Amino acid sequence: MPSRTSTTISGSPRNPLVRRLLPEPAELRAEEIYGGLQFPEPPPERPCVALNMVSTADGKITVDGRAGGIGGQVDRLVMRLLRSRVDAVMVGAGTVREEKINLGLPQDLRGMVPEMPEMSERDLLGVVISGSGQVPLDNLVHNAGERLLFLISEGAPDEAVETLSTRGEARRIPEDAGYGTTLAVLRQEYGVRRLLVEGGPGLNRGLIGAGKVDELFLTFAPKLAAGEAANILTGEALEAPAGMRLISVYESGGELYLRYSLQRG
Repeated sequence: MPSRTSTTISGSPRNPLVRRLLPEPAELRAEEIYGGLQFPEPPPERPCVALNMVSTADGKITVDGRAGGIGGQVDRLVMRLLRSRVDAVMVGAGTVREEKINLGLPQDLRGMVPEMPEMSERDLLGVVISGSGQVPLDNLVHNAGERLLFLISEGAPDEAVETLSTRGEARRIPEDAGYGTTLAVLRQEYGVRRLLVEGGPGLNRGLIGAGKVDELFLTFAPKLAAGEAANILTGEALEAPAGMRLISVYESGGELYLRYSLQRG
């Protein structure tokens, strides 16, 4: 059994405390939650893919149509810290339609994580995947040094390509291409080795069903929502449940921050 580490840390509303429950119990500041985080080495044909989601205790990923009201202060910080560790963050167009979203690397992290001085000097690639090319650009918050890539199907209208090109690069993908082709494009043509996916549930299900997800970061909020909101996965049942191994558990204010590895398919 791992020994319990006793550490005295003074917390504040700006720097709340987090308890690490697994692998080795400890008390630390929220910005240290994933200090030294290392992702698995990606396979040669695609990036290492990690999902990052927040859910109520009864499995809902939105409240009143929005995900932003589920997690607390530490959850929002965890999302930003995870983004600082990857090369690109990807969402489905449905997520952009639901609410305003910022796909950049937040500037408020500068100086917060001393072992990562380079993160204030690079731009994060924001990727939106859409079959139709219908993406509400007003819901994509502008970022300094913005880099946006829209992956759309070959059947999307030219008007959609022209509109998306006003904000970033619009790249067509063959309509019958699977997620393997999409991920190969990101790896081979854009140099993405670590990809963070932030939903929605249809994109999550497609990637897991294709065996292309390596890790899942899940914030479990102490809230109950009920209703018809989706879970972190939606769509047809998987052929077999995807196996996962628990890597770490953190807790703050009743929220749990879970990290799992998935079996590669």
